[in-house]
Amino acid sequence: MIFERWPAALVRLLAVCVVLAGSQGCGPVDQAGGGLGDPAAGASAPGNPTGLAQPSAPSTGQPLQNPIATSFAPSSPTGGAGSGSFEKILAKGPKWSWVWQYTGQPVSTRADLHVLDGFDHSAGDYKQIVDKGSFPVAYFSCSFEGWRPDAGKWTDADKGPKMDGWDENWPNPGGPNFWSIMEARLDYMRGKMAQVTGGTFVPRSCGIEWDNVDLYDSIGLGHARGLEFLQRLKSLTESKGFIFALKNCVEMVPDLKGVELYVNEQAQQYGEIATYQNVGVTSPVLNVEYERPSSSPGYVYTLYYPDPKKIDGNGLPVS
Repeated sequence: MIFERWPAALVRLLAVCVVLAGSQGCGPVDQAGGGLGDPAAGASAPGNPTGLAQPSAPSTGQPLQNPIATSFAPSSPTGGAGSGSFEKILAKGPKWSWVWQYTGQPVSTRADLHVLDGFDHSAGDYKQIVDKGSFPVAYFSCSFEGWRPDAGKWTDADKGPKMDGWDENWPNPGGPNFWSIMEARLDYMRGKMAQVTGGTFVPRSCGIEWDNVDLYDSIGLGHARGLEFLQRLKSLTESKGFIFALKNCVEMVPDLKGVELYVNEQAQQYGEIATYQNVGVTSPVLNVEYERPSSSPGYVYTLYYPDPKKIDGNGLPVS
């Protein structure tokens, strides 16, 4: 789930220890033999790498075969402008309101954007927030979480070092199954949203908040490789027809082009909020604080949560 960020020195020390340990799964992402191979290999059913139930809607786009690509074509989401409700939200202009909710029944608060868990919330939950006029955003973590329904598809080589304070592992994007698991999650979410939109998935009708993606720092990839990871994740997300939300990763905001949504935890506490001054004029930016600030800049929407492990939709807006 979410996390309070590690001190950089500790993060780098853990990354070095993982490499020195000689673990094939936690080595550099561009190591030899780190490609996906057959994304359906070892799956419970052909074309379903994680074994998740696929409610409906065929996949679009092709699996990306290399652990991290060296170049990327411009983003080209399926579906044109206006095919979903996102453009209507954008037309309202800044500043956009948010509900951030990983647990519990959807709260009744009406906001421009409403985040729900990608696994734990049902199609009915998503329909509920769409019916009240909010744009849905699905939360998935790129980390290994042993309680998720696709946990059995993660090999040791797909897992990076343990997270501090959380029962999770950082991901290793060079692992044999990592990218096929992420792709299957998007296909699963397509099926869920198809139930919301009358049986057929509508492109750009939902966003994806990928968590724990700051691998340039957390596992020591460095800026160039960390940016390539984010570019690939963004390309995969958009190829499936979703809006990509960049979570944290403030160092990447100037370099990762074409991002339409932003989410940050503790940007004011860590003195990072000015990073969003320009993008917040054209794109919705959610900032979450765990120490209540006295005010919030006009180019972000700030929610205060006193407990980072209780994200229940009842965050308090900070004006």
